[in-house]
Amino acid sequence: MAMAMENDKTLCDICNEEKLTHLCEGCSKKFCSMDLTEHHQMLTNELRQIDIDY
Repeated sequence: MAMAMENDKTLCDICNEEKLTHLCEGCSKKFCSMDLTEHHQMLTNELRQIDIDY
């Protein structure tokens, strides 16, 4: 079984470090795993606040 050995590292939009990144389809920004978790939590908090306000 052959494994792909591609270098898919790009700049994270938060820490600006070249890492393996994940694209957020909502905002089209790229995040490393650590910052993606933070981005997700921020969006979750914003959605909760909208739910509370309305």
